[in-house]
Amino acid sequence: MLGFALVFILASVMSSADTFAFVIAMNISKDFISKFKKISTDQLVRITRYSIFILLIITMIVAIFIQNIIDVVFSVIAIGLALGPALVGSFFLNLKEKAVFWSMLLG
Repeated sequence: MLGFALVFILASVMSSADTFAFVIAMNISKDFISKFKKISTDQLVRITRYSIFILLIITMIVAIFIQNIIDVVFSVIAIGLALGPALVGSFFLNLKEKAVFWSMLLG
């Protein structure tokens, strides 16, 4: 019974990791690269595949060097606190580019 529970937990973790990698790769290819350069659907698919591969390599390198999950949590929270005020403020206020830059840098 314990074996089934571990398989279910591992399957959900793998599914979530796959979904996150795909969403980030699609954001890179569709939102960033397509904005600056007109590309075809085939090129978009190729860029998405390369982005997934590069993201997974980066993730493996981070997993090898940062083996303490608490350090990862603190790093993610620090990034969120640095970017959070500028992101939330950009939806509700008309912020200047310089103010956003300094908010992110000092956050």
